[in-house]
Amino acid sequence: MNRNKIYGLRKSQAIAIDEFMKDKNTSMGANSLKHHLMNIWGVHSTPTPRQIGSYLRVNPNYERTNKQGEGAGEYIWAC
Repeated sequence: MNRNKIYGLRKSQAIAIDEFMKDKNTSMGANSLKHHLMNIWGVHSTPTPRQIGSYLRVNPNYERTNKQGEGAGEYIWAC
């Protein structure tokens, strides 16, 4: 098991998402998160929207706000 990863993302990327979502306190999807955090990560180390979406889906700290099957998932920090 790789200790530098959290639910498939680099530890620094996961921490950046968590801190941003806690501060923002609004539901967002993977593309929105990528767009908002691009300046923090830089162009070459930005995770793909698919990686971000997988992280949000499997992390128990996030809750999906839109119904399953209705487009891209939007999540909010639940804890």
